[in-house]
Amino acid sequence: MLGIIPARFLLYISVFVACFSFPQSVLAEVYYFIGTQNQQFDHQPNWFPSYPGLEIGPNDRVVLTDDVILLDDVWEIFGVLEVRKGARFWGPECMVQVHPGGVVDIDGEMRFQELVNFGSWFIRKGAKTKVERFYTAPLAVTIVMSEAMLVSKANLQNEGQFDNYGQCKVGKDFVNEGNFKLLKYSKLEVQGLMRLGDTSQLSRSSSSILKCSRHQRKLQPIPE
Repeated sequence: MLGIIPARFLLYISVFVACFSFPQSVLAEVYYFIGTQNQQFDHQPNWFPSYPGLEIGPNDRVVLTDDVILLDDVWEIFGVLEVRKGARFWGPECMVQVHPGGVVDIDGEMRFQELVNFGSWFIRKGAKTKVERFYTAPLAVTIVMSEAMLVSKANLQNEGQFDNYGQCKVGKDFVNEGNFKLLKYSKLEVQGLMRLGDTSQLSRSSSSILKCSRHQRKLQPIPE
């Protein structure tokens, strides 16, 4: 008799079957930045199992577990980027573009020149994103969770769905052509002009904080 098959062996079998039961194009490839030699993004020995390049494919996932520096490039995201807690992703001269279906999930810190979101951008509790310019396109989603922070030193423009549970600071102008929500205990601080499109919605909870000396029309309250 074969007896009882060990659970670990069954796990190996299930993984093997999963890997060979689907077309290779469907399977997601996961790349980990582990920083074994330095913090340079394009230094291939820093990656496991291999270097993903400057484009995350639709079925791929890139996971950053350590501090990373990206120099003078445009990074295209069609798949998933995870910035794990404690990791910092710096690209002071770079632009990140998230395409439809792409996802950025930040649990650490991210600093870039420009961020363009056509997909989904999540800043988790306690995480930070600091940029010069931030743009959320129509049909895209940006969510800033409680105790999280988004800082745009220049302009912040929203044409999609933007839910703010945390803090948003805008160094110059804030332009809303979509649906922007200031939810419970959140904060929006705009040092320049707040410009609201005719068909846009900017609503706020009574417990939220809005600091802006100039805006064009009355905001809509959110029922508590």
